[in-house]
Order: sequence, then C-alpha cells, then structure tokens
Amino acid sequence: MGMFDEIHAGHRCGQTKAFGRTLAHYCTGDAVEPVDGRTDVQIAVAVGGGWLQVRSGRIHAWEERPAPDLPPYDNVGRPLPGLDWPYAPEPTPGERAEYERRALEALASVFGGGPVDVSPRGPAHLECGTCAQLRG
Repeated sequence: MGMFDEIHAGHRCGQTKAFGRTLAHYCTGDAVEPVDGRTDVQIAVAVGGGWLQVRSGRIHAWEERPAPDLPPYDNVGRPLPGLDWPYAPEPTPGERAEYERRALEALASVFGGGPVDVSPRGPAHLECGTCAQLRG
C-alpha cells in the first residue's frame, strides 16, 4: 500500500497519499502540504467516499459532494481527468449536476472502474481519540 497520511475531519477518518506521505496525522484546521502547488484543492477519497477540502493550505472539511470552486484531485494528488476547471462562479443546478456526474465518472476511472460509493456515512468516531492524544 505504501506510505500515506491519516486524516480526521469532523466525524470522518481516512487516508490519503496526496500530501507529504509521511504517515502524518491531520485534523480539521491543520496545515497540509500543497497539492500540485495549490493550497486550495479537493481530494477524492476512495475509501470512505466524498471529498476532502483544503482551503488556504488547511484541512477545511470532508464533504459528500464536490465543491464547484476547488480543483479536483485524486487520492494520490493528480488532477482528475475530464473535469473542467475553473468552474462557473455560480453554476446553475443543471451545471452542478453535470459536474457531479462527470466527477463520479472520473473517480470510477481512477479508482477501478466500478461505481464509487457516495452514500452518506455515519460518524466514524464521535471524538477522535488520536487527536486528543496528540493535542493533549
């Protein structure tokens, strides 16, 4: 599997190889390495589904749907193919639905061709014990 970084954002946790790959532990608000030279990105999360959003170089949120104002990257930090960016500043509902459809297709092509699970998730944990230990 190789090296990865552990992410805790809200009540969700997972792993990514898009940052430094130093086995670091990041929580919401923590500064992370730029992805492709960018400090504002969204990372597709293969295991656990959804999009890890980074704004101003810090973990911002883990959302079910892609943000139209952030460039999309795969879990290794490569731009997702077939997705236009930058997007329209205020996409219409139809434009947003089309973008989300293309994003799911791009994810399926990157993560194995099968359907990508984007169903809402229950909390992975109510309180992050690892975060408490690291910060306590």
